[in-house]
Amino acid sequence: MDTRVGDHERLMEQAFALAEHGRGSVEPNPRVGAIALGGGRIVGRGYHAEYGGHHAEIGALDEALTAGARPDTLFVTLEPCSTIGKTPACVEAVLHAGIRKVYVGAIDPNPMHAGRGIAILREHGVEVIHLGADLRFADQNKTYLRAISLRRPWVLAKWAMTLDGRSALANGDSKWISSERAREFVHRLRGRCEGVAVGVSTILRDDPLLTCRGNQLLSKPPARIIFDSQLRTPPQARMLVEGESPVWIITLEDAPAERRRGLERAGAEILNVPPEPQQAGRPRACIAAAMELLFSRGIRRLLVEAGPELIGALRAARVVDQILCVVAPRLAGGPPPVPGPAGLPEFATMEQALVLDDVYVERIHTDILIGGFINIGLQKPDTAGAP
Repeated sequence: MDTRVGDHERLMEQAFALAEHGRGSVEPNPRVGAIALGGGRIVGRGYHAEYGGHHAEIGALDEALTAGARPDTLFVTLEPCSTIGKTPACVEAVLHAGIRKVYVGAIDPNPMHAGRGIAILREHGVEVIHLGADLRFADQNKTYLRAISLRRPWVLAKWAMTLDGRSALANGDSKWISSERAREFVHRLRGRCEGVAVGVSTILRDDPLLTCRGNQLLSKPPARIIFDSQLRTPPQARMLVEGESPVWIITLEDAPAERRRGLERAGAEILNVPPEPQQAGRPRACIAAAMELLFSRGIRRLLVEAGPELIGALRAARVVDQILCVVAPRLAGGPPPVPGPAGLPEFATMEQALVLDDVYVERIHTDILIGGFINIGLQKPDTAGAP
């Protein structure tokens, strides 16, 4: 393959096609694809597959080097990263592999990184050619562009339900709606997040453990977070008795002092936030303040496995970014609850219903995973609060 006779755009488009394989798994990171060439032939392909995992360049170079090839040219949809984060800086890997020419689709739109990777490569004698595919990158990475300005965790709201829309029976029984393989998927998902959150109602009803059971990808297991404005969490809850990862309880400063002391003795760390402003009824923890606090403590990707009360409160505060719904081939019977698992109030017309963007569907054994993203700019806040 001769890249000197008009193949540049075609190779870059192949890299963009590879990047699409990361949809739903890499956010809030960008979807990126890469192709390595050696002697004018494709010798490696890669894409950013999951948050916390190897970047696209590493995948393409590893494939080439494992096959004994000597890559000299790299096509990548986004300039190689120049800082060490959850993975080493990709510019170091590119230089170490002996790459002499890099075709970049787009310059990183994040002001913290824009152009730095290109500059470092050029300083080390690598020829870098910007193909000007920034609009193509932006179209594929709307979620990344949004995440750059969030200054709060990327929130994934996940629930499982039956075909007839039930997340539990009327008596509270919910074990198990989904298959064992779907539950294994959830454990992998937890291991790719810095935090996993539930509301106190879920603690009282299900007493979950919220560990990732050996499926950890990040450097440490996720913090287990409980939204509990009145500190109703029992000190003997499984999360406080089992598991090695920390337990944080988000509550109000004036929550009952005796309960606070009991939970701290049990090992929980109590995090105070102010009440939700202009809220009628019982004071509840401010979602925006809680998100700001979690971000300051290193939570960049927050998985919420909660009931409709907390998910509804997060959505009302316009902080839900990604929806993950596992639909099981079961019929639970009885009327579906309103609000349903998503915590949404019933709309007056179907035209008002919340529509997901960039939807993807995957099969997990007998279950179906439906994922998508919420356009925050189109959401309208309502008066729901946190539990």
